Amino acid sequence: MKPGRNLDLLVEEKVINAASGSEEWASDGWIVPSYSTDIAAAWRVVDAVHSMISNQRSDGKRTDLNFLELAVLGQYDGVAVSFSSNNRRDWWEYTDHIPFAARGDTAAHAICLASLKVVRGAGA
Repeated sequence: MKPGRNLDLLVEEKVINAASGSEEWASDGWIVPSYSTDIAAAWRVVDAVHSMISNQRSDGKRTDLNFLELAVLGQYDGVAVSFSSNNRRDWWEYTDHIPFAARGDTAAHAICLASLKVVRGAGA
């Protein structure tokens, strides 16, 4: 999915609202942040993912999803993001096969795509 309004709305619904426990859908009266194109807004997505995960792990045990791993792939290859621990040094080459990782045009784009994979994996 390309960065832009449709991805921003999907992230608002599936990630931000799920993390807050809110059932409210962003209406025309709300301004949905540009999560997929603005890195400052994308960090709110990172915080939401970490919040969801810490709420799911009430036993206090460490989870491999407690951090964010970024790899800048080059001018034409974009950015890879992973919310999970990866044992491979070249994990960014396999983002299609890693449950909580994604590649995007920018860090904000990749964060949004990876966060949706986290939500799907968590059953939300």
